[in-house]
Amino acid sequence: MPEIIHGLSDSEYRDGSHFGIHALRLFDEVSPRAFWRAELAEKSDRVRTASKAMELGTAIDLHLFGERERDGVASEYDRRVTVRPDVYPSSELNREAYDKAVEDGKEEHAVAVKKWDAAKAKRPSHLTVAEWTKANPKPKVADFKPSRDDYSDVIEKPWSGSAGWCQDWTAAHDGGLILTKPEDELCRSYGERISHHPWARELMGFGYGQATIRDVWEGVPIQCRFDWLATDCHGKKVWRLVDGKKVSNLGRFKRQVIDLGYDRQAAWYQWMYQQLTGELVEWRWLVYEEAWPHRVKVFKPSDALLRRAHEMNCKMLEQIAELWPMRDDRMAWPEPSEEGEGEIDLPSWVDDSWRDVEEDASWLDD
Repeated sequence: MPEIIHGLSDSEYRDGSHFGIHALRLFDEVSPRAFWRAELAEKSDRVRTASKAMELGTAIDLHLFGERERDGVASEYDRRVTVRPDVYPSSELNREAYDKAVEDGKEEHAVAVKKWDAAKAKRPSHLTVAEWTKANPKPKVADFKPSRDDYSDVIEKPWSGSAGWCQDWTAAHDGGLILTKPEDELCRSYGERISHHPWARELMGFGYGQATIRDVWEGVPIQCRFDWLATDCHGKKVWRLVDGKKVSNLGRFKRQVIDLGYDRQAAWYQWMYQQLTGELVEWRWLVYEEAWPHRVKVFKPSDALLRRAHEMNCKMLEQIAELWPMRDDRMAWPEPSEEGEGEIDLPSWVDDSWRDVEEDASWLDD
């Protein structure tokens, strides 16, 4: 039976035994053998380390789709993200003052030695030199050497990962999401722009994010994780499934839907939610530009686009299910033949078979 899981971490989602649509697409976009090699043979042995880009993407998702501030409890973003300092404290020696103090110390030491010699010469007659010296040690140079700390100023230096203070700070915050100040400002800027966009604001008004659905279909463990489930004001009925996409140019997003498999992702998530609830809920892409002023637009896939993607997903899943009993046998997962010729047709987006959700709007919105 399908189940919905809240609060699953990125690593728990990626490194678990279930497969999402991006992993499964290796099967038909590369080869069955490539899927077997990447997801069955190697997955149990590899350790995935999140890259800086992945961490920033996670932080953006937390800010846009994580739990919001409520009843005095900080938002999930503020709870999990730590902003790294731009500078760190470092001691810098005032060399001129320190060197002068060293010379003064040498002079003071010389004076103290002379006084000590004079006192030794006038020691009581009943004491030997050794007895008197034991009770009155000779002044040492080290006793007159100034402390470097007394002649050092604490200054701020630009952050350096090799500096000891910076390494200690990073170790103390290990396990959390660490952002620079510009990265934190970028996350908040995305959120601000989206909150001012009328269509996006409606989608993000009520709901919850980062929900994972897991199921087993014909023996194959499958999963998906939603950016956002838009609900009514009571939080009971889900009326839109929402996925956020950061792009370099809004005008190119239509092509990316096919090129990057966003259509198949939408169909997969929609189908898995239907398996869980029995309801077919509409899909929306919340798309925002990476560069300022972070233009925002909401897109809706057409029924024809989703139907085509769903058929491709079903065919792929059926083929994987047939091979699943032989998942320990590499040779059962074939590599495609390199012989013969292949035909290249017009890309699917040329027929303009899908439309924007804003029927009378231009492609550009503030």
